This record gives sequence, structure tokens and C-alpha cells, in this order.
Amino acid sequence: MVVLGRRMTGKTSLVKTFAREKSGLYVSLMGVKNLVGLAEALLQSPGLELKELELGPATLLRLKLTKTMENIFSRLEGKVVVLDEVQELVSPAFLKLLKTMWDTSRGLRLIFTGSYAGVLKRMLEPGKGSPLYGRQPARIELKPFNKDLAEEFLRLGFAEYRMSPRESEIREAVERLGGAVGWLTYYGNSRCVRRMGHEGV
Repeated sequence: MVVLGRRMTGKTSLVKTFAREKSGLYVSLMGVKNLVGLAEALLQSPGLELKELELGPATLLRLKLTKTMENIFSRLEGKVVVLDEVQELVSPAFLKLLKTMWDTSRGLRLIFTGSYAGVLKRMLEPGKGSPLYGRQPARIELKPFNKDLAEEFLRLGFAEYRMSPRESEIREAVERLGGAVGWLTYYGNSRCVRRMGHEGV
């Protein structure tokens, strides 16, 4: 599955919450460009017990990297694995790895997020020469809230903290921030958790 959306539409918050509720794995791929970086990011993830797998030079000489990756993913069978900012990953070998996992590990549930660029675009629009041709993932696109929903989102958030801000403050916040969930959450957090005033946010 691929979760798409502009910046600050709540992609990361959504998938992190889902992964946590399903006892899954969340991995940020910011700055990761190849399979070595992906393997290192997975092996360093909290809650992943793969200490016997090390990615030193000896491992890379002894095994093909793709086989090492297949080994890692096979041990995640039945888990939800979120790979955030996957557009950073530009390795063609990544698409071949996904094809292999699609064909052999039906219990592995992968969720990708990021902007519609790079590898995400090639995943969602695979051409005939792509390893993923005929294997397109499901797609969810997050969009900003409309004005009414954004205001209700803030009211409900304030209610959880037993706070009752002025309606004029809620309206002004939505007018200035729009319907981007990330910015609305930042505003609410600043008011409710950090106890900042409306004018100070």
C-alpha cells in the first residue's frame, strides 16, 4: 500500500499510529539511497530482533545483498512494515526486491509513504519493463481538511485537554494554516501541551 499526500497532510502521523497499533515496524528512509542503506535502517529499527545479521564487509562478500534483504524481510512475515520517505530510494534493485517479496512473502504487509516522485512513481505506474508490472500497490491519498472539518478537528483536540478557546481563535488559526493536518496539529500542540497563547504560536 502507498500513502500519498502533500507535506503536512498527516501521512507520517497516520502510518506511525497504525504501525504502533498493529505492533508493526516504522522505518524512516530519509537520506537512504540504496539497498545497503535500507538494510541498515531496518536492522537499526527498535523492536527488530535481527542481531545475528550484520552488514559488514564480510556479509556483503559472503552473500548477495538482495539475498540478505530477502532474509530480513522473510523474518518480518506477518508484520506491518512502514517505509517512510521511500521516494529517496533510487536503487533499481529495490523494485526487483519488491517483486520477489510480492511473489514469495504474502504475509508481509508493506506500507510506503512519501511524495509522488522517484521510486514511488515507478511503483504506482510500472511500465512493461518494470519488475512490478501487473503488481501495483493499493493507493491512499490524504488531502487537507476543508474549513469546517479543520475547525472541528481543533475543537475536538482542545476538548481532549478540557480547554475552550475562543471561536475567533479557531477561525483565525484555520484561516492562516489552511486544512493541513500537520500544521493544525502543531498549533493544537503548542496551545494544549506547550501552553502557548494564541498570539504566541
